[in-house]
Amino acid sequence: MVTIAIQEGDIERANAIGAKFESNEAIQSQMITIAIQEGRLEDAKAIGEKFQDNPMIQNQMITIAIQEGRLEEAKSDRSKI
Repeated sequence: MVTIAIQEGDIERANAIGAKFESNEAIQSQMITIAIQEGRLEDAKAIGEKFQDNPMIQNQMITIAIQEGRLEEAKSDRSKI
């Protein structure tokens, strides 16, 4: 549902769905993608902290670190990101 909302350009609906499913890792990964695209990196990082054991989400945290110029952190231990 989130993917459809995103494809239709309905970010508000996608965010509303994400708010309903805060514990769903797949949906929250999509919420991180939206936040990154909108430049809301702090929001994306806050979601990422909730899912530190999820490799897909932690890969997104590496993307954020790269965007923020924290290249050494991105290359090092993921738990520090």
